[in-house]
Amino acid sequence: MQRYVYIIASIFFAIILVFASCRRTGERPDIDISSIDLDVRVERFDHQLFALNPDSLQQGYEGLRSVYGDFIDLFAYRIIRIGAPQSPGFAEMLGRFLTDTMIADVNRQVASTFGQIDGLERELTDAFRRAAVYFPTAATPRVFALVSGFNVSMGVDSAALYIGLDRYLGASCAYYSMLGIPRYMQVKMSPEHIAPDAIRAWLVGEFPFADSIDNFAAHMMWEGAVMYAAMHLLPQCPENLLFGFTDDQMRFCRNNEERMWTTLVEQKLLFTSNNLEINKYMGEAPFTSGFTQESPGRAAVWLAYRIVASYMHHHPQTTLAELMQQTDYIALLNGSRYRP
Repeated sequence: MQRYVYIIASIFFAIILVFASCRRTGERPDIDISSIDLDVRVERFDHQLFALNPDSLQQGYEGLRSVYGDFIDLFAYRIIRIGAPQSPGFAEMLGRFLTDTMIADVNRQVASTFGQIDGLERELTDAFRRAAVYFPTAATPRVFALVSGFNVSMGVDSAALYIGLDRYLGASCAYYSMLGIPRYMQVKMSPEHIAPDAIRAWLVGEFPFADSIDNFAAHMMWEGAVMYAAMHLLPQCPENLLFGFTDDQMRFCRNNEERMWTTLVEQKLLFTSNNLEINKYMGEAPFTSGFTQESPGRAAVWLAYRIVASYMHHHPQTTLAELMQQTDYIALLNGSRYRP
């Protein structure tokens, strides 16, 4: 009988340990969003653009203003860079873009790859329903899909989120190598990366870096907060997909967390304002040069996510909205009690 009680007690204690471990490692609990009346539809600007009558491009493009508002100015001037729709020669420049051999072929590939986007719309709908709960004052953006001439993956502007579908055709797309896009970036240019990239882009636009202290630690903690929020808006998305890591790179981070943190501390990097050092650890790259070649680029951002998770564990009264409105990022670091 005593042995039976001991076994039950041991199992109960193990369950408590597992639960506590999940909290420490940034558990991603889901929330009930069944009552949220919100649906995201991806508006196919690409379809509308390539369906324009070639004999009246200027008028047809201006006609899209009633649907897309000022986005048509942004698309023409900043994305495909052919000038303002009101400028002389605009119709000719737009015609060249639409009939360019490569662009026309890419548009066909986009139409084939993204003929049906119901799955993406469901992912974004669920994510923004969660955002409506976590951030009740934030507006849900309109979402536009476009063919950008490979100029943009994601963009946010005012109340719009736009997605360059031609940047998500899959790593086997021949144009990516032709354009000199590095292989480590090509592996992230596939359809399954759209939702996590979109949510990160929206969070960055909604909660931009705002600390008056422009140093390594501040940037790191802001990046970590963005990723922590993204994890909660997409709780079913695999962690490596959210960070853009391979399985091996994800494994490296988990196995070398303490070592990476020790490197940052010993090299006295946390309070440097050297942008080259900041980018070396948090910029896109095949690996984080301050660590090892087995590490992923932006490995310090994963480390920052772990620190933010520790902060939220030790401050359970802090809401996700309060976290993202925090602009004293050093206070987040100091309050995290982080111990890798």
